[in-house]
Amino acid sequence: MGSNFAENKGNAVFDLEYNQRDAITGADRTFFSDYTNFNRTVPRAPEGIFSAGELGGNVPISAVNAILAGYAGTKPISGTGNYGGYIGLNSNGTLFTTRAAGNCVQNYQGPVGKIPGLAISPDCSTIENYLGKYFFVQVPSHRLNLFSKVTFDINDYVQAYAQINLMSSTATDDNGPAFAGPGKYVYVPQNNPFVTGNSALMSLLNARTAMTAGGTPSSGPLEMEAWLTGLGPRIETFKYNDYQVTAGLDGYFGYSSWQWDAYGSYGQTNFNNYQQNNINLPALETILYGTANYRGSNGNNCVGYAWNPMGGHAISPGCLAYVTGTAHNNMVLSQDYFQGTVSGDLGSLWAGTVQAAFGVDYRSDRFNYRADSSLNPAFNVMPSPIPPDIISPSYDLIGSTGGSMNVGEVFGELRVPLLSDKPFVKKLSLDLGERYSHYDLFGGENTWKAGLVWQVDDALMFRGGFNRAIRAPSLQELYNPTVQAQDSISGDPCEVGSLQRSGANASQVAALCQAQGVPVSVYPSFTYGLNSANGIITGNTGLQPEKSDTYTIGWVLTPHFDAPMARDLGMSVDYYHTSIKGAIAGVTLDSVLQNCYNANNSNPSYSESNAFCQRITRDPITGAITLGRESSENIGSYVTTGVDAEAHWGFPLDDLGLPSVAG
Repeated sequence: MGSNFAENKGNAVFDLEYNQRDAITGADRTFFSDYTNFNRTVPRAPEGIFSAGELGGNVPISAVNAILAGYAGTKPISGTGNYGGYIGLNSNGTLFTTRAAGNCVQNYQGPVGKIPGLAISPDCSTIENYLGKYFFVQVPSHRLNLFSKVTFDINDYVQAYAQINLMSSTATDDNGPAFAGPGKYVYVPQNNPFVTGNSALMSLLNARTAMTAGGTPSSGPLEMEAWLTGLGPRIETFKYNDYQVTAGLDGYFGYSSWQWDAYGSYGQTNFNNYQQNNINLPALETILYGTANYRGSNGNNCVGYAWNPMGGHAISPGCLAYVTGTAHNNMVLSQDYFQGTVSGDLGSLWAGTVQAAFGVDYRSDRFNYRADSSLNPAFNVMPSPIPPDIISPSYDLIGSTGGSMNVGEVFGELRVPLLSDKPFVKKLSLDLGERYSHYDLFGGENTWKAGLVWQVDDALMFRGGFNRAIRAPSLQELYNPTVQAQDSISGDPCEVGSLQRSGANASQVAALCQAQGVPVSVYPSFTYGLNSANGIITGNTGLQPEKSDTYTIGWVLTPHFDAPMARDLGMSVDYYHTSIKGAIAGVTLDSVLQNCYNANNSNPSYSESNAFCQRITRDPITGAITLGRESSENIGSYVTTGVDAEAHWGFPLDDLGLPSVAG
């Protein structure tokens, strides 16, 4: 709504909008809840599972079968030698098997059909969690938008104006229970009484042999993978509050053609992120190591070995309060912006009037991210012998960060007519522009452009030009907080069946895999089995602006036919060639992994000291990827060429015999 005021010298406009959207979960839609349609799975049981490597040594198949023989209704694992699957413990302490290739799950007594998504795979080999039931197909949210603009004519030559934009939104997402696994294990010391008190598990531990020749089984903690359903679902809330205020003056210099505009603006985005059921892994480990000493309210305590992590046992209210909480992260982005411009006619030449525009501006951007202390990677480092590169099983670990960037600019543009009303030349004009930008982080940069427009007649125009531009790194690229997260990969080159292992350089791949940490005894049957891995993403304050040169040439055809159905007919075709030097791009974990193994001839010697390989850490016992390091880089040059083509055709519908009100 809006209205004039002050004898029509002023005008005010006001707009208010509210939007609310309810939740729809995957469980509400057959496509997502039926695993035959949506089969994204994680092969981990809520009771916890261990591979042989995660038990600290090779386990003979015969030792597993000796235990299964004591359970009614089970079948022995086929084959001889070392067991290649996983084992876990039921709530009654008996052993079960899963992920043993060619064998069905044996003796699993878990809550299949009771926990949404928990099932045995169609081929009966794997205990799986189908995640479709947990996704929000439609995320619940509500949003409020407010807009207002006021203008006021001070006199015939000067107008004042002001504008405000406000937005507030909240959305909630359900990520389901957390997972523990490679790179974010739950570590169970071998002297934990729930380990030493389980005869089946101790039988396997006593039957272990060393993973490497001449060694001994590990005495370090057992590395447990699990779907941590007992610690609750991960509920995440996202709250944004944005506003921008702009105010300025514009007008004319007397009765001349020259216009001017001067304004300033301030904008801010305030983001709050609440992460419920965040698992405090150091606290959890104190329970497993028997050093917990939490005294909660109403007698809800958690002291010593207060929880058995193996078997899907319930955790007490005191221990749940001790190891879970709500993390709160806050980010504030703000910008000051000032600009002043003048534009008008410089004078007349033989072909027409020279038009010009000049201006200055200043921009200051600031970024401040404050992560919850419980998510700080430094806070989550475990004591020896637990690996330091540990990642929270609940949410991404993230550190606090901040930074700023300021730039001042001066710019000018000219349009110079060269010819007019000549044979085959209705208009020929030259467009010129230059901008000087001074960054507090990068120094001064010049950019410029030059273009030529040749209007042959009313129907045909040719155009072409050159543009030199830069793109400074964004605040996120410069100062992105250190985030430890699960990142997608297309596969591990070291696992059985990979293209790298079956290619011409298979022997070099094997040597590199083993140099990176895949044990020799594990390599022949090594399977990673996941399409993601743990990664660290960081900002890069060493980035420099990328520079681009672009050439274009093309034509525009607007024939203006007399026929009513063809009056609004036109098309344009433009060829472009763009080259970018020092292009800024994120180097993903998948790129790091594939390039380490010589994708794009990036490591032809298959050297473990290759820069990409140095970004990857593996578990020396299991060979699994525990950490990959990512960042944005000035990666090199890009060249892009192509053709843009556009055509349009419009006509009144009454030309088809429809009523004129049809449009």
